[in-house]
Amino acid sequence: MQLLSLRVENFGIFRGTHFFDLVAPSVTEHAPNLTIFVGHNGAGKSTLFQAIAVALHGIQALGDKVTTLHYQDFLYGHMHRHKEGSKTLVSTEASVSLSLSHVQSGNPRRVYVTRRWQRNGRTVSEALEVSQDSELLTAEAADAQAWINDLLPPDMARLCFFDAEDLDALAGAGQRNPALGEALKRLLGIDLIQRAQADLRAYILKQGGSNVVSSLRQVVLTHQTSLEGIDRKLVTLRTQIEELSEEETTAQAQIAEQERLLAAAGGLYAARRIVQQERLEVIVEQIATAQTQILDQAAHLLPFSLAPDLCRRLAARLVREEDIHREQVAQTLLQDKLEQIEAVIEDSKFLNNLRLGPDRQKEIRHRFSAALQDHLPTPSINVTLRHHLATPERTQLQNWILEATTIAPNQVQQVGERLRSLQEEQRTLELDLQRAPDDASLAPLHASVLEHQATLASLQAQRGQIGEQTGAEQYRRADKERAMQNAITALIEAQSGETELVLAERSRTVLRAYEIELTRQRLFALEQSLVACFNKLCQKDHLLTAVTIQPDNFAVELKSMDGRSLSLSSFSAGERQLYALALLQAMRQVSDRQLPMLVDTPLARLDAEHRHRLLHDYLPVVSDQILLFATDAEADAPFLSAAQPYLAYAYRLKFDPERGDTEATLIEQPSSLPSEYRSVQELPHVF
Repeated sequence: MQLLSLRVENFGIFRGTHFFDLVAPSVTEHAPNLTIFVGHNGAGKSTLFQAIAVALHGIQALGDKVTTLHYQDFLYGHMHRHKEGSKTLVSTEASVSLSLSHVQSGNPRRVYVTRRWQRNGRTVSEALEVSQDSELLTAEAADAQAWINDLLPPDMARLCFFDAEDLDALAGAGQRNPALGEALKRLLGIDLIQRAQADLRAYILKQGGSNVVSSLRQVVLTHQTSLEGIDRKLVTLRTQIEELSEEETTAQAQIAEQERLLAAAGGLYAARRIVQQERLEVIVEQIATAQTQILDQAAHLLPFSLAPDLCRRLAARLVREEDIHREQVAQTLLQDKLEQIEAVIEDSKFLNNLRLGPDRQKEIRHRFSAALQDHLPTPSINVTLRHHLATPERTQLQNWILEATTIAPNQVQQVGERLRSLQEEQRTLELDLQRAPDDASLAPLHASVLEHQATLASLQAQRGQIGEQTGAEQYRRADKERAMQNAITALIEAQSGETELVLAERSRTVLRAYEIELTRQRLFALEQSLVACFNKLCQKDHLLTAVTIQPDNFAVELKSMDGRSLSLSSFSAGERQLYALALLQAMRQVSDRQLPMLVDTPLARLDAEHRHRLLHDYLPVVSDQILLFATDAEADAPFLSAAQPYLAYAYRLKFDPERGDTEATLIEQPSSLPSEYRSVQELPHVF
């Protein structure tokens, strides 16, 4: 895979659009593979370094534990900023685009990746587009990211992007470090085997061990016992409900019989009681109707009647704004007509038939124009339209205000007074119905009616409570039945999956043995390659004679010519950086994967001799494509001159503090390259 070109727009300190070609045309058998970005600290080298990583993998480019909030802050901090006067303006849009090539089924393909960001306040939304050979692969960002991850997995991408901190981590003074172990696992393919083992282990834990079947049988029996207990309780509750229903029927019959006797013996009292009961039923219905009317008003305009002053002020404001709107419309129309009239007056033919001199004609035109201006309506001063409403909307709002301040309160007041009257009459009737008749012979009958009514109310309350208990138990039963069914399903799967569990255990054992053997073979090849690569880079020839990497913790042991153990802590800073670069080269050789390599600030700790070896012995062979992001002190004129045979492009990055952005220019290229590749602005735009 090769990175062909890069485009950044309003990203970091790059304002506007900047295009960078990263691979030179194949004008020779061995095309140059090196692209250098040169600039002082703060000129944008690290920004371009990050831009390429973010374009490919978005939030994943920042690490495994980066939150969405942190990524939002990162994007907001990388929207271009520049000053205009005393204000700092932040771009609302930014994007990074890449074109790259890869081989699919023996056919070369060209891929275009564009990641755009749109800012709304401090919130930044992201859009991703991926196309291959000018054909859009997918419209969904998640699918597009999955396609990129298949092409270049995020874990593998971390072996392409290295800054000074990453190199320090690989060559830390403590020779046991997690960075080396993780890098080796990814690049040597060991992580895939470990992932397969972890998946098998998760499958086995999910399915259970040899005694999982007996455990599931016990769970099923426990649920079944609970269901039987719930069923017995439900039978008891239903029996109690039936008994209470029979008692209620008896109480209702007794009440009816006592009221019949009371009506037969009561004379005028019985007749009055029937009339009062009928009137009470009518009043109850009327009370419900009045309450509904009040609730309807409360859900409509009644709440606004609680603030009549605010409503009236709003109505006055609407009238005033309507007048202002009319004035503005009229003034606009008159102004248009006035301009037409003034054009006619200013025409030289307008006063030609009058025998007037030029000064006199000019004075007449001036007076006429001034008179027209005086008759224009005076615009309202310091009045801002707050309610931009159409005439029907304004009329509807005025009607609602009128109804809320006058009609609704009166209606609610009338209904409220009627409701209070009905409730008072209801209380009076209920007291009369409960009052014993004056006739002593009717008093026992009336007392019996009240007693049976109390008994009936008590029975109904008990039946309601038992009904609630029955509902709760039915819910418990449904929940237990679902749990038992799930346990039965799991039991069936466990019984049928015992063979799969045996095979999974055997597969884990085989994978573990394969991992041990693969690690041993790959580490042996890596040890040999690391010795050769480091000795080729380091000016102390044959400084290393052997390297041993422990397979369990990836601890590195270095041996000198005389058999002494060497510690990286005794190496100089430059030698440790060479060791890290040699380790990267060795891992790439062992993995046999052709990936681009991007290194930020790679030369700061190297002396002239080591820079020479790095340039001539390392960069041409470590990868098919190298991108260096170097400072002016690292990539000086002698270095760039010496790099000409390997150089595809070299860009100069210069930050302008007054404008607040970086300018990129193309440094002179080897004479073998066509002249059209001499200017950044003239580069072919592939996007």
